[in-house]
Amino acid sequence: MTTTAAEAVTSTSADRPPLGEAALDCARSGWAVFPVFGLRAPGRCECPILACRNVAKHPMTRHGLRDATKDEAAIRAHWVAAPKANVGIATGAVSGFWVLDVDADKGGFESLARLEAEHGPLPATRTVRTGGGGRHFYFRHPGLAIKNSVKKLSDGLDVRGDGGYVIAPPSAHRSGGTYDWLDEREPVDAPEWLLARVLAPEPGTTASSGTTAGRPPRPSESATRGAKRDFGTAGGTPYGLAALEQEARRVETTAEGARNDVLNKAAFAVGQLVAGGELDRHVAARRLIDAALLTGLAEDEARRTAASGYRAGLRHPRSAPPRTGAGDTKCGRRHKGPAPSLVGGNVSPSPPAGVSQKGPSGSDDDEDAGSSEPPWRPFPVEALPTSFAALVSEGAAAIGCDPSFIALPVLSVAAAAIGNSRTIELKKGWNEPCVVWTAIVGESGTHKSPAQDLAFAPLRRRDEASQEEHAENLRVHKTEKLRHEVQLTEWRREGGVGDPPREPERPIATRFIVCDATTEALAKLLAENPRGLLLARDELAGWLRSFDAYRAGRGGDAAFYLSAHGARQHTVDRKGSDTPTIFVPRAALSISGAIQPGTLASNIGREHAEDGLLARLLFAMPPRSVAKWTTSVVDDLTRATYARSIENLLALDLAADADGTSAPVPLALSDDGRAEWISFFNRFSERQGNTVGDEASALAKLTGYAARFALIHQLAREPAARIVDVESVRAGATLCEWFADEAVRVYSVLVETPEDAMRRRLVEWVAAPPRNGRTTARDLARGPREYRSMKFAESSLDGLVALKLGTWEEDRHDGGRGRPVKVFVLAKNAVEEVQKGPKNGSTPAASPGGDGDTNAGSRLDAGALCRQERIVSPGVAANGVVGAVTDGLVELGEIPPVEPDDAAALDDGEPPYDAPPGRPFDLADFEDDLAAPTVGDRS
Repeated sequence: MTTTAAEAVTSTSADRPPLGEAALDCARSGWAVFPVFGLRAPGRCECPILACRNVAKHPMTRHGLRDATKDEAAIRAHWVAAPKANVGIATGAVSGFWVLDVDADKGGFESLARLEAEHGPLPATRTVRTGGGGRHFYFRHPGLAIKNSVKKLSDGLDVRGDGGYVIAPPSAHRSGGTYDWLDEREPVDAPEWLLARVLAPEPGTTASSGTTAGRPPRPSESATRGAKRDFGTAGGTPYGLAALEQEARRVETTAEGARNDVLNKAAFAVGQLVAGGELDRHVAARRLIDAALLTGLAEDEARRTAASGYRAGLRHPRSAPPRTGAGDTKCGRRHKGPAPSLVGGNVSPSPPAGVSQKGPSGSDDDEDAGSSEPPWRPFPVEALPTSFAALVSEGAAAIGCDPSFIALPVLSVAAAAIGNSRTIELKKGWNEPCVVWTAIVGESGTHKSPAQDLAFAPLRRRDEASQEEHAENLRVHKTEKLRHEVQLTEWRREGGVGDPPREPERPIATRFIVCDATTEALAKLLAENPRGLLLARDELAGWLRSFDAYRAGRGGDAAFYLSAHGARQHTVDRKGSDTPTIFVPRAALSISGAIQPGTLASNIGREHAEDGLLARLLFAMPPRSVAKWTTSVVDDLTRATYARSIENLLALDLAADADGTSAPVPLALSDDGRAEWISFFNRFSERQGNTVGDEASALAKLTGYAARFALIHQLAREPAARIVDVESVRAGATLCEWFADEAVRVYSVLVETPEDAMRRRLVEWVAAPPRNGRTTARDLARGPREYRSMKFAESSLDGLVALKLGTWEEDRHDGGRGRPVKVFVLAKNAVEEVQKGPKNGSTPAASPGGDGDTNAGSRLDAGALCRQERIVSPGVAANGVVGAVTDGLVELGEIPPVEPDDAAALDDGEPPYDAPPGRPFDLADFEDDLAAPTVGDRS
């Protein structure tokens, strides 16, 4: 190639601006930017996907390209949180330019040379040298839609236009190199010959309709399903959009080896919702492909897999359940037709033949694939010190709550009482501080607050006494300050000879427990109380929502709490204050609170799973039971014994290090305690090695928690102890393993679908006294509000029978008078089955012999979905499945356009996903794929 724009390069600056500054420079140029995962090491992406195939090129934010922004405050917040993030620029009209991407490894330079020899050289314009040696030529956007394409112009020449993006300098490339500016002038207009080729219709399609030449257009949606549903700008109903987001997040969090199978099942579920009128097909397809690319799948492979499941799902329409029974008028409009059942009749049927049910190895998924997800088991009260165990047992009986609702806050209280006075030394260099974060999860009315009050009582009493003492000290201080002013006046009158009288120091209140404070206020309190504190929240939702509330999202609240969990050093620099710096040598902050399941699901957020906060919280979420009046009370001696134990822990002295700073006393393991610890550690590490994702993160933190529990157990038994013995190590291990099981249960509930949640609640209701596993449809209709319709109640119980969670029996009144009554009898293992939650990518079987809704792997506010208003369309049968589905309905689905070789874009360019729909994705193009099992994972 002769001297052309591809060769017109300028030297790059040796002084590279930080990535955040580069992002701001792009925004100031009018370009919309977003953070992209950076490079951990050459060939290794910063993302959590172990074998990422799109290294350092896929978005970090939840909505990817749709999060692109020109707002400088938002950009600063992104790069403060992730300073190594690469810079992605959204191409197209949003930024005012499109990009010609020349791939050096695929003959791009040769192809460009041929075009330039025929038409003339490209004009000088803004140019980037990519990390792989290719080029990005920036051209001014012409105001017409520029579609993304791969090899449309020629081999190695791709286009990034509307709905695409590129990586900007000085971002890192997977090779270890960087993207560099070669020419930083403003983008110019593309030559007419190039623009004409870019705007030309796809080969084999007509420019006007976008339909494939020689093939008749597919029937319109109105021709097959009646009037098209108007979603406005949302793209679906609230139910459909939330379910789509859940499916997409499940795909995004799938580990390598199961990606195709999970994507296939997710596409099946989404296809059902599209056919059921809950989702716009374009919105649904874009979101799923977006999610698949984040896992590292090549785009052509992702689209083939998605098409297979999507088409199968279209044959089994699924709609949102009504909020109440048929005929209800909550929103002023009557539900038309019988109400579908959430728990039975309207569950997704198993994917039909041709939709893969095999894992990556080709073997059928085992029925017990999720058997490692344990059912609820009672809290091991016996693993607590005697004084704690007595309070927990008596308190649970008196309050009518589960013992775990008392045990968890007790552990946090004990940890706060010990605080920085002691640590446990597992080996040289590994000391665990005494900090415990607990969260009790239960619906309103499960007596969470009384349980917490019982546990917090000793610290609250100490705090009240301390505040009274502090008030008296302030009164004395005021008198001393007046006396000081008199002495200072006298000293000045006498000529100021000698040192001035010393000003009395303002007294500091000793604190033990706080309820609500900013991180800056907490840092100040921790600096004044070196032992540490307990943050006690009646509702943890407020704590989660308060993160960076006063900093417009740009604060470091999460970083502060992560430091506090490890009792690490923390510093706060303040402006305009008498004390500009707050220094906390060891910020030990234990936390305890309560939260409702739906609120937890909607507030915990992926950001808290990714930053580690979720893994540090210990959960207890027992099945709900009906409280009965009891005359039981907590014995005064039990309360006093517990309070005395906490007082003994508060009396532990803080030691001092060489420079006089308070420091904890380390307690080593006894010889037999060490042997027990090694046995537990190896056993638990093996379990941890068999997990992935959020569960793996939780188990990693629980190893340290086992040591912290052992320390609490030892000091509660023997405050003057200098070693941790085998009994305490065993107790710590027992508690750790219980919390590990419970974490799996709680995480399952965080990802359960509305159907899963309602099914679980129904089974637990039937199992609870006075029903004890037996009920009738009439009793159910008189019970929970969701089932006030007899038809809905009966169809819901029918659904449990279909799932083999119960059977119908006839009660003939032991031969007495009266008509036989149809009684539902719960299966013995029903409660355990519904409490296991989704099984490694699928929920429990939705019909005999088949998988059901495959909605696992991401959080979802199930309660919010169940509250959505719905109108069930005419023609919905009692089981929730549309009765008459025409063959033409199968042809309704469309996926955004893609060329067969789009996978090439992942090698050096950026994947052009999220593009506006162009040429319809024709399902007939994939007949061969649909007739065969889903493509296996070739990564």
